[in-house]
Amino acid sequence: MNIRKIIILLPIFILGCNSNTSLPIIKNLNQISGAIDHLDPQVSTGLAATMQIAKSYESLMETHPYDPPFTLLPNLAKEHPLISDDGLTYTFKIKKNIFYHSCPCFQSPRELVAEDFVTTFKRISDPKLVSPYFNYWSKIIIGLDNWHQKNSKLNETNYSTPLTGVYAKSKYQLVIKIKNYDSYFANLLTSPSTSPIPIEAINYYNNNFSDVMIGTGPFKMTKYVRKSKLEFLKNTEFRPKYFPITSAPQHKEIVNDYKGKKIPFIDKINVSIINESQTAWLNFLKGKVDYLEVPKDNYSENFTNNSLSPSMKNKGMTSGASSSKSNTYYFGFNLSHPVLKNSLVRHAIAYAFNHQKFNQLFFNNSAELASSLLPPLIPGNDPALKGKHIQYDIAKAKQLLAQAGYPNGHGIPPLKVMVKNKTVSRQVGQFLALQAEKIGINLTVEAVTWAALLQNAQKGNYDIFYLAWFVGIPTANEFFELLYGPNHPTSYNRVGFKNKEFDLLFNQVKKARNIKKQNELIKKMNYIVNNKLPLLPLLHAKTYYIQHGWLKNYIPIDQYGGLEQYYDIDLELKSKLINKL
Repeated sequence: MNIRKIIILLPIFILGCNSNTSLPIIKNLNQISGAIDHLDPQVSTGLAATMQIAKSYESLMETHPYDPPFTLLPNLAKEHPLISDDGLTYTFKIKKNIFYHSCPCFQSPRELVAEDFVTTFKRISDPKLVSPYFNYWSKIIIGLDNWHQKNSKLNETNYSTPLTGVYAKSKYQLVIKIKNYDSYFANLLTSPSTSPIPIEAINYYNNNFSDVMIGTGPFKMTKYVRKSKLEFLKNTEFRPKYFPITSAPQHKEIVNDYKGKKIPFIDKINVSIINESQTAWLNFLKGKVDYLEVPKDNYSENFTNNSLSPSMKNKGMTSGASSSKSNTYYFGFNLSHPVLKNSLVRHAIAYAFNHQKFNQLFFNNSAELASSLLPPLIPGNDPALKGKHIQYDIAKAKQLLAQAGYPNGHGIPPLKVMVKNKTVSRQVGQFLALQAEKIGINLTVEAVTWAALLQNAQKGNYDIFYLAWFVGIPTANEFFELLYGPNHPTSYNRVGFKNKEFDLLFNQVKKARNIKKQNELIKKMNYIVNNKLPLLPLLHAKTYYIQHGWLKNYIPIDQYGGLEQYYDIDLELKSKLINKL
């Protein structure tokens, strides 16, 4: 086999037809990213990092880019899995002739094999790595907890120890055994946390992938400057992969124009890490960014009735919004705090919080107020549960505080709300402080880095925190992961909610094959959460995006990574539109 090389394309220019502007023949995609905590697919939990990880790493299955969220496509798997009659054993055939990006850890081109997925689940279960995904996957897949326990007794993790629930039946055949029936299990395997990692790379990098990526994907990371930028080049050795087809009507035009074409189309991706939204907006207006989430302060001047203004349309720009069914913005309460562990206090804060004003100030009235943790229309929350906490009632809030033993807030020590150190997040914290002040609670804002926010929330080093939860599969249990008891303290249950009935129902939902039965259980769980209020759901947001006309095939979905392989740049149109900016 010939030695595989990455061809670095230099920016060559040719004269554009009927234009005085030189037209580059290199298709550069320019993006903005928020702060990145980690580039390890089995360690990172931040959405910003996940979006970068998915450029280089791939998983067994892939959510259909133009028919989400439930339609699946085989990705590293050759076809959809063979599932046993009891629904507990999944057998995957792995595609042949898929190679990892070039790396000094390989002496020759390294082909993907089934054993690499076994290694990945061992990494997730590695007690020395402390993956935040371990609790999640160990309650789903057989044997991960036992493997973790065995290696906890060793000074050094032994990756040669067999894993009973994940094993390679042959070089290109992978078997995964799960504990309980789950109709969405294959959907879970689209997660970057399941991306294969070769054992050679683990040994070479001492199991530290915080700033390197050794994947099989369509783009290879060639530069990473912490807190500044990332660069990716098209993987010229990427396997033959083609634009998918679909019968879904919402993106029919895109699919009809591109179906069957070999991907990717982009030559290079430039990612700038910018925390301040106004800096990002100015870069977009100058054409230095191809698409962007519309900052709240720029929404009203550029949108009317959620429609893009004529002046922006005249510049060739278009807009769209992501679904509000896949997220919840919320305040998390530290349930071990001597005051906040009292549910009456939490309900008092909820009644003192003006949800409608919050929506107006920070989401331009475009979001849906959260009457429960679950968005409306989620199976099990239709019709939507209407929680009382959404009511703005200062008198009721004061009454509850007095009932809790803190009349007018007397006896409550000063509290802090921890937020990300971005302008908007700080403003959110200040808004909560103003609401709390109305009922006598002294609340200050603590702004920290994204990494510090996640770390402190995980360790319980906070009073209240502000976060958003985005799910790839909009099902009730994906949201309830935030409150499932065994997910505390090492996983998503950062508030420390412990409720035996809730946990029992959570597991019953997983086992139930009957949809009607599932929905009945979910409704019970939803009532428990609203009555206990371990966290305060705020709203379900529609994120509005704006893009330049030269960017093709982009759709506003903010929870799926890896879509850049389907994007295209119309260079001729860009040469014309750039002059209108």
